[in-house]
Amino acid sequence: MAYNEKLLKDDMLRVFLIGSGGPFNNDVRVAPCIAVIAGGEFFLVDVGPGTYRIVDVMRLPVPHLSKIFLTHFHSDHIGDLGEANMMSWANGRTKALEVYGPEGVEKVVNGFTMAYEHDTGYRIAHHGKDIMLPEAGAPISKTIKFSDHNERILCFETNGLKVYAFQVDHSPVKPAVG
Repeated sequence: MAYNEKLLKDDMLRVFLIGSGGPFNNDVRVAPCIAVIAGGEFFLVDVGPGTYRIVDVMRLPVPHLSKIFLTHFHSDHIGDLGEANMMSWANGRTKALEVYGPEGVEKVVNGFTMAYEHDTGYRIAHHGKDIMLPEAGAPISKTIKFSDHNERILCFETNGLKVYAFQVDHSPVKPAVG
């Protein structure tokens, strides 16, 4: 079954609530994740454990996943980051995935990249560099830095779509963004 790439072709804003669960597993909900398709872009906000499988089963256009925005670094918000990167790449993503988040995102992204380093090499060796473009396999971290607590930062803009970040209180977790 093909991915639904026609969702990228119109001027609609589509928001999919992929997961709304918490840190403890249950049989009804997976961890937090929101999928957004707008302005020809497909991105995720948080990617907790079990969420990437739902995104894939829904046939959302995973080869076009371009960005993931992490609100904070609790495991139930980042647990499928490695799978989202690896499997969107294995399904045809041709550009490096950009991962936005508050200060510390570079450490999180580097950790997942190290954890998946062997699998990345195996997939390139198995499929070849023409199919598994090495430059698309490693995600790129994009740190959202605030100079003022009330600041709103434009993270990304394209085709009339704007994504802003602002600080939120999620004590004791700091930093955390919305």
